[in-house]
Amino acid sequence: MKQILLVTVLITLLISCQNSSELSVPGYEIVMHAPGDGVAAYPGSHVMFNFESFDYEDNLLQAMDGKSGNQPQVMIPNESEDVPYSAFLELLKQVNAGDSLSLFVPFDSIAGAPPKLQGTQLEYRLKITDIMSQEEFNVIAEKEKALAQQKMIEAQEYSQQQVEEAQQQLTKYKKNGKQVITTTNGIKIMIIEEGRGVNAQSGNQITVDYVGLFKDGEKFDDSYSRGQPFSFKVGSGQVIPGWDEGFQYLNIGTKALLDIPYALAYGEQGSPPSIPAKSDLIFVVEVNAIN
Repeated sequence: MKQILLVTVLITLLISCQNSSELSVPGYEIVMHAPGDGVAAYPGSHVMFNFESFDYEDNLLQAMDGKSGNQPQVMIPNESEDVPYSAFLELLKQVNAGDSLSLFVPFDSIAGAPPKLQGTQLEYRLKITDIMSQEEFNVIAEKEKALAQQKMIEAQEYSQQQVEEAQQQLTKYKKNGKQVITTTNGIKIMIIEEGRGVNAQSGNQITVDYVGLFKDGEKFDDSYSRGQPFSFKVGSGQVIPGWDEGFQYLNIGTKALLDIPYALAYGEQGSPPSIPAKSDLIFVVEVNAIN
């Protein structure tokens, strides 16, 4: 609910405004934590910034920055553009690169704000990291695009390696089927690499990488090709039952093969078109984090 409210507020504030020669936005409190000495924002420039939002109890609601790969930026409109007023953009039109400041937004001004928040404020903490021209921004955007493409190529190559390794582990499993853990519901688990610490429990948030294979070794899915691990809450029904049960036998750092009968996978109907009916499935998984 907090995130939905924040997004609504941010969209409202990001619409636009009029110019000002002072760091002032009528109706809003601004606190300058540390002034910067870089270039000032100007019409047509792109303002790059790190962003954090907090409620009236100083609880962090949202954070975006360059390190996380989702640094926000706003282009300052030209004077000829007819845009609606926005307190947030009004503030950005006055900043310098290097500024560290907070904008306090009254919850009373937010349509649909919960009654208990009336009379309180939402704080936006900003660190202006850069102010650049359209040409400079285009150069950065092209570099980021090229980097993303290169990462995708590397992810595809790494995926192929992991799929081949998973297929090799499946061959070993078929030859040494007795060297496994069998759960009460019939899931078979072959530990490939031992982990550490306690096993995942129902309610834990777990992050994993995986390769999904049919019994004949054909791949139907993997996380490596997307370049991003998969996270889910154990025991919550967000994944197939075989995962909810099987991962409770694994701890951080474990690499294992899970042999899941179709009743604990996608059942008699399967998951067309990728998973046929009554498909027993093999997953070779790595446990990256348990929280």
